[in-house]
Amino acid sequence: MWCNVFAFSCGAILVMCISQCAGIRCFQCSDSGDDENADCLRGVRGLSGQRADFERQNTTKTSKFPHLKECSHYFDRVTGRPLYQFCKIEMIYSAGSLNAYIRDCSNGEDFSADLNLTRLSYQKNYLRPDNQSTCGYSHRHLANICVQLCDTDFCNGPTAGQNLLHGHQTLIFLITAVAVNVFFMKLI
Repeated sequence: MWCNVFAFSCGAILVMCISQCAGIRCFQCSDSGDDENADCLRGVRGLSGQRADFERQNTTKTSKFPHLKECSHYFDRVTGRPLYQFCKIEMIYSAGSLNAYIRDCSNGEDFSADLNLTRLSYQKNYLRPDNQSTCGYSHRHLANICVQLCDTDFCNGPTAGQNLLHGHQTLIFLITAVAVNVFFMKLI
């Protein structure tokens, strides 16, 4: 009995590690304003279509899709740890106008506009990966910057019609758990 629990626990931990090692995938695009051609801000149908195609093909390569990015490909050369564990949406406003709208990977602290806004930092507990906007103002630049962080695949954009990828991850989890359980049962 205890061996089954131990085997299942080991299998669950292994699968969670594999899932985390796969990294996070985010939408990537930017607009320099709020006009009708702002595809990153307004092109929800195109972004959603790319995500649906990616999930339908059941691939791990985002390189075929210009607005999708595999964030785990970027590592700190010293520590070997992934640089980006979040997806973000960044909005920069000045004089009442949207100057930039950006979807991309994030480390939770460094953003495209260096506005010295200390409250815009995950590490300092001012930002949470809950997809809620946090904003700050720079008197020096006369600009507002608003940031949203999230920590699941493609959470910084529209959802696909069906989330097929989640179904595949659940199936892989169950198969791995059963395989680990069978393996440990044979050892006993």
